[in-house]
Amino acid sequence: MQHTFKKYVSKTVAILALSTVVSPLFTTQTLTAYACESVEACQTQLEQLSTENKVAQQNLSQSQNNLMSTQNRIEETQSLLNNMQTEIDLYQTTIDNLTAQIAELEAQITELEATIAEKETLLRDRLVDMQMRTKTNPFLDFIVNSESLVDLFSRIESINQLTAYDNELMAEIQANKATIEANKTTIEANKTEAEQLKADAEGRKTEYATLLQSLQADRQALAKTVLADQGDVDSLALSEADIQAQLEILKNYVPAPVATPEPTPETTPEVTPETTPTPDTTPTPEVPQSGGFYRPTSGVVTLEYMSTEYPYSAARPHLGTDIGAATGTPVVALTDGVVLQASYGDNGGYGNMIVISHVVNGNPMVSIYGHLSSISVSAGQSVAGGQNIGAVGNTGNSFGAHLHIEVLSGINYMPAGREERQQYTVNPQNYF
Repeated sequence: MQHTFKKYVSKTVAILALSTVVSPLFTTQTLTAYACESVEACQTQLEQLSTENKVAQQNLSQSQNNLMSTQNRIEETQSLLNNMQTEIDLYQTTIDNLTAQIAELEAQITELEATIAEKETLLRDRLVDMQMRTKTNPFLDFIVNSESLVDLFSRIESINQLTAYDNELMAEIQANKATIEANKTTIEANKTEAEQLKADAEGRKTEYATLLQSLQADRQALAKTVLADQGDVDSLALSEADIQAQLEILKNYVPAPVATPEPTPETTPEVTPETTPTPDTTPTPEVPQSGGFYRPTSGVVTLEYMSTEYPYSAARPHLGTDIGAATGTPVVALTDGVVLQASYGDNGGYGNMIVISHVVNGNPMVSIYGHLSSISVSAGQSVAGGQNIGAVGNTGNSFGAHLHIEVLSGINYMPAGREERQQYTVNPQNYF
């Protein structure tokens, strides 16, 4: 996000006397504006940033709501997918049961068909046997050989009963077979219906699985949007903190007194050597005092400058150096400078943070100290190299007590955006 206040970045403020705010080392140094060049400009920029921040907060809230809504839909779709699988499993159980019933009925039909064949063979064999024993009609022979009329009728009745029994038995077997076949047809129809229902459920399951995959992709995209919107909010917060810090500096600066006409020789007070600084021995603001640069804190380097170790990457490297130390370990200024920002809070992931502006050999430089547990300086204050400014901590986006030291070269302010800041970063270990 491009903020309108950046148009003031390259401008500078006229030379101001800092006699009431900063040490003598910087009393003649030009104050460089890193956010705005006047109190009025700072206030205007704060108002504009406030408006932008409201929009960014609304965008973040909307993207968070969209992400939450998508997550709810994912959970609902996953539940439907699970229900479909349960329904498919039930259909499969029903199909398996019906298949078993069909197999059982087919076995019964096969058994009845064997019984029918057996009965038909028995009847055929009986007739053949009767024909082999007599050339006459076996039934007629059976009747003719009757001993009496009563025996005749008795024999006729026996023949009728035997024939009726055979017919009834065959009819009963045929009826049972027909019933079983009808049951088999019904069960096969039920099985076909269950298979169709299962196929429909599997189709819906496929649709839910496709929808779930699409929603998961949407969630991933929305998560990136939330991160981007959160980055905008954090960037705006950092920008507001930058401008607020500059505003405090501008409010506290006391303009140099207006020069009075040079007094006449008669009234010119004699300047004693004790009160007149020797030009050759007075340190200039562009050159650090003796001692050069100071190691900002004790401890070992735990993450190198431009490291791509997780959670960093080649596209988003580590812009500073991390020094591991216990919480409360003193942190000192890298070299002489003026505090531009000393603020508590998240500060875009830096946590409690101090930003100091330096001028080294005529070149502007900024040092940044992040994740502090405490801050011992304030915006506008002049500090000397090696001076205690705070203590190591674990605030902001941090996973263990350490100092994040970052150095920007060729610039006299801290850009709010990471991409812009990366253009000016240099290896802090070059200075300690």
